[in-house]
Amino acid sequence: MNIITKYGFAFGLLIISIICVVFFYPVFWQRKVPLNANFLVSFYYPYRFEKLYGFPTGVPTKQGGGYDTIRIGYPYVAQTARTWKNLKIPLWNSYNFSGLPLASETQTAAYYPLYIFSLILSEINLWTLFTISGFALCFLLTYLYLKNLTANTLASIFGAFTFSFSTFFIVWNQEVVTCIHTAAYLPLILLGIDLLDKNRKKGFLFILSGSALMLLAAYTQVALYVLILAFFYAVWRKKIVWYLLAVVLSGLLTLFQYLPLWEMYRLSSRTFIDMKPMLISYLLPYYSLIQLFIPNFFGNSGTWNHYGFKTGTFYEHSFATNLPAVILVIYGLFSRKNKDKHFFLIVFFVTTTLALNLPISKIIFYLKVPVLSTSIANRILFLPAFCIAILASLGIKDYLEKKTIKLTPILLIASFFFSIGPVWALLTKLHLLNLNLPFPKSWTNIALRNSLLAIAILVLTFIVLKLGQLKPKLKFPAILIIFTLSVFQIFYFFQKTTAFSPRNFVYPNHPVFDYLKNNAGLYRFTNYGSAFVENNLATVLQIYSPEGYDSLAYSRYAQFLKAAETNAIWTNQVSRSDAGIDKGNEDIGFDQSLVRKRILTLTSTKYILYRPLVDYINERQKAKDLPPQDKDFKFLTKIGDTTISQYLPVLSRATLIPGAIQLNNNQQIFDKLFSQEFKPNQELVLEEKYDFETNPDRYSQAKISDYQADKISINTQSKTNQWLLLTDSYYPGWNAYIDGKLTKIYRANFTFRAIPVPAGNHTIIFDYQPDSFKYGLIISLTTFLGILFYFFTKKIHSCFATQPTRSTMWPKSLKSSG
Repeated sequence: MNIITKYGFAFGLLIISIICVVFFYPVFWQRKVPLNANFLVSFYYPYRFEKLYGFPTGVPTKQGGGYDTIRIGYPYVAQTARTWKNLKIPLWNSYNFSGLPLASETQTAAYYPLYIFSLILSEINLWTLFTISGFALCFLLTYLYLKNLTANTLASIFGAFTFSFSTFFIVWNQEVVTCIHTAAYLPLILLGIDLLDKNRKKGFLFILSGSALMLLAAYTQVALYVLILAFFYAVWRKKIVWYLLAVVLSGLLTLFQYLPLWEMYRLSSRTFIDMKPMLISYLLPYYSLIQLFIPNFFGNSGTWNHYGFKTGTFYEHSFATNLPAVILVIYGLFSRKNKDKHFFLIVFFVTTTLALNLPISKIIFYLKVPVLSTSIANRILFLPAFCIAILASLGIKDYLEKKTIKLTPILLIASFFFSIGPVWALLTKLHLLNLNLPFPKSWTNIALRNSLLAIAILVLTFIVLKLGQLKPKLKFPAILIIFTLSVFQIFYFFQKTTAFSPRNFVYPNHPVFDYLKNNAGLYRFTNYGSAFVENNLATVLQIYSPEGYDSLAYSRYAQFLKAAETNAIWTNQVSRSDAGIDKGNEDIGFDQSLVRKRILTLTSTKYILYRPLVDYINERQKAKDLPPQDKDFKFLTKIGDTTISQYLPVLSRATLIPGAIQLNNNQQIFDKLFSQEFKPNQELVLEEKYDFETNPDRYSQAKISDYQADKISINTQSKTNQWLLLTDSYYPGWNAYIDGKLTKIYRANFTFRAIPVPAGNHTIIFDYQPDSFKYGLIISLTTFLGILFYFFTKKIHSCFATQPTRSTMWPKSLKSSG
């Protein structure tokens, strides 16, 4: 015990190292990846239709998590890592959406310090580091906060484990790896607030660095929750001025991240579409609180038996910790009064309430608060887990240091709340209770079976606690045993939930993708039938697609693609995340829709993948399920069951166009673009007035000589003035130069870029240099230098202030002799 107390941090570091190695043993012993790549090859085209070697009946997979990780998390992290490896800032992603900002996207965390390892690690290894290090970082920072709060090493280790390995983080780490990294800095910020009394400089730097790193981790909703909780904590500790100063400075330090993010948010559909019904439906039912005592009571999607919630998936409903921690919370509340307990108990009830389906929880969705009013409220659930960790640590401190209290009331209270779930399931199974909830028939068997482990842990925890009370010398070993029980329970949940996959399943090569890489060049591709390439796979595969999936997708581009679904009727009621070409219309074949074909032309989408549907809704859909038959499509090849065709009347990515008209009404623009009379290679539609006369030149040409994500070089040749159309998304921050001279970029064809090019031969550069990033970076660097200057000059001043004066430097005998 003395050794643990004396070398507390080293012991904690050893504990978290062992836990990470044990929990992530498939990474260290089997060289697997903490990514649900099994899910990718099992359910996503084209892999799902292949018989992979060694899996003749299909690849076994876990359902829990993986959707967003596969579609956005890993692709964005991989592309960011590739860009940093080339010593470039990952500002722009050119592979999806016909282009979209990358670094400002919230799930990228492009400026997070962990990316320094992209210079030496592969994408897979960097992803693994991201996944594991979040737990370790959260553990260590929580330990430091609790050690200062409780002055008890074992209590601090227990609380640090309880928070860092709460089921919220375990499940959310399957979806958003930056989530735990963002939340991990909460205890560091709170520690900084507590240290302001003892060491103001150290406390201030902890708040400042913790807030800045948290903001760079970039999961904005979680960061806002952290800042709000820390604000109330600072008010409670009466340190609000220093806290606000540190937060303001941290915001200025990270403005190069958040000015572009705000620009991206402002241009997305989240600013105007009504998401209230959907977001309200995600609020948790009251009975979800049973998970506090039995984490797997409602099943586990990792074993394909999750049930109990009308809306959302497993990762949006998990927020439990380990059961011994809940028992120790109850123990601590009975043991002695403590202001810290009161604060965190209030926070627990408030934050839990905000995630439940209650009238007060719905208010936020009507207030139009940026980010919070357009996001799923359940992501606040890491805060109740944090409160449980703190209260459990205080309970352990009381148990080890204070006079023994009676366990009977604690046992009765814990047993009462614990038994609600199993009794409900048992009465339902015996047909004595029926609440008419949308549960499967087998739910009672799943609930009762998953309650057995929790019952055993409940009983063992109380037995061990009682033994420690009977013999005080056994209290410390008793807590060690209880900690072991906690680790075992969470290890069981972790292995049940977390997916590990062979490395060769991580976006493997495939002949279809190889064909596109070798032949498509800069042209884009799309698909229909069952040849559905999930949005954003193009980014990780480094091929080009007009479609994409992003919570901050550019709303105007999404409106353009939406025309395929509305038959050219303009609407701003688009998806909050997806932008795609409607391909499921059973009344019109894929190659028969003029609007859809025109979108292919204007987006330079030349390659079409088709595979027959697996199932048909009706005979009409079956009759339309054919490869392209229209004369505008040319068959190229067939790879397996996939037909690859070429769309002929497609614009090159860079095209010289002799004519233009001006329209500034959205519906008028659509009417023109999608009319039979419109000739995309002869004219384009501009929204601003222009003074530029053009004439046809049948021999004019534009050729892309160098295409990079944030810089495009084009050589043009024409005898007359022409418009250069680049079929990349129009977005603030792009500049165009003709022979080194800046020229204006016009928004053309509703959402693309065009510039006026005079007659002659020219070199044109499109360069992405967003003002939001530049101005943010200037302010951030100025703030950083200002902070350095302040502390440096203060240190110099302190050195001079503490130097002895001339009269005191000399011995008394010498002074007296003159």
